[in-house]
Amino acid sequence: MTRLLLLFFLLLLVGRVSAQINIEHHSYEDSLLYVIDGVKQRGVKQIPDTSDMVELSTYKTGDAAYKKYGNDARYGVVIIITKKYAIESYQKKLSEISNLYKLYLERDKEKDNPFSVSSIYYIDGKELKGSQKNIATILYSLKKESIASLIMDSDFEGSYAPTKHYKIFITTKK
Repeated sequence: MTRLLLLFFLLLLVGRVSAQINIEHHSYEDSLLYVIDGVKQRGVKQIPDTSDMVELSTYKTGDAAYKKYGNDARYGVVIIITKKYAIESYQKKLSEISNLYKLYLERDKEKDNPFSVSSIYYIDGKELKGSQKNIATILYSLKKESIASLIMDSDFEGSYAPTKHYKIFITTKK
């Protein structure tokens, strides 16, 4: 009887371990797709802190997710854009529109902090106000094809730091 109980216990234990291994393997393959700063990944080990996020959105399973991400999206998609990525993206986008802006960034990147650029941004005459994260969110969401022009003006009062400050005027296509 003791042997029978021992055998039953071992079979039960092996069954649980086997089931756990299958679940772990299955959950990785069938888990959500994470797209963090444009990079697709599964089994994400660390999600950026919410204070560093500019955008967090999800696609449930369905046509919209499938059209954008293909079969990888069969269990849903979580999209995360960090502040650093948003800043790099809008700086690249605006650099493609204005050589002066590109030179301005290249000069500033020689300093310790590549995002220390002290500028005031305007879109269609309206000053962008708020935190760097809020401004980065607005500039990141601005489509390159919607920008008609970018003009930089360095002749304004308030240049209190050793770096040159600019007003950056972005005009969108109507």
